[in-house]
Amino acid sequence: MRTYPLCLAFLAGLASAAPKLTFSGELQWVTNWSVAVRLDDGAIIDAENTATHGDLAPAELGKKYAIGDRVEIICERIKGAYHPELTWQLQLELKKLKLLGKEARGTSPTCLRPRPGAADA
Repeated sequence: MRTYPLCLAFLAGLASAAPKLTFSGELQWVTNWSVAVRLDDGAIIDAENTATHGDLAPAELGKKYAIGDRVEIICERIKGAYHPELTWQLQLELKKLKLLGKEARGTSPTCLRPRPGAADA
C-alpha cells in the first residue's frame, strides 16, 4: 500500500495554510477598509476588512457594534495592503469578529467612521 505521496501532499497543504491569529480587546474603529481593536496592553491591532456584504461588511459592523465593545477578532497574515486614506500598510486580514461583551461606560457612538478627509454632507 503506497500512501506516502498522498500523506506528503496532505502535509504540504497544511504547512502552506496561513495560521489564524486571535486577538481580543476593545473595538476602536470600523472603517470601509479596516477594523481596529485595542488590546489590554494598549497595543492597537488594525486588520484589513475586504468584506463587501454579510456579517463582516462595514455597514453591518457599524449597526451591531459600538466603540468600546469587547470583541475577539480572528485574522490571517497578508503580504500587505496599503490604503492611502490610512497612510499605513495593513499586515492582517480580518476573517471573523465575535462580541465578547457590550461597552459598559454608557452610550457610545457608533463605530463606523467616515473616510478621513471626506467632505461633510
